[in-house]
Amino acid sequence: LFYNYHLHCFVVFELKVGDFKPEFAGKLNFYINTVNEKIKGADDKPTIGVLLCKTPNKTVVKYSLLTFTEASLCSLPAYLNE
Repeated sequence: LFYNYHLHCFVVFELKVGDFKPEFAGKLNFYINTVNEKIKGADDKPTIGVLLCKTPNKTVVKYSLLTFTEASLCSLPAYLNE
């Protein structure tokens, strides 16, 4: 858990060694909601969640994040995955 003073928000990082699984998104969402409810101040912006995993299955990721209102997705270049 980090705090970004420029963005005025907490950032939760979840690091996974293996391939993406739908439950990873749920766990990250749990962490984000907990920080927003228990730690975030009134002047802070909503918490950002960053999930890093080895290889995403784009279809699985898409359907895992459909109910997330502000989800942003990105992938690393292949050479960084090695």
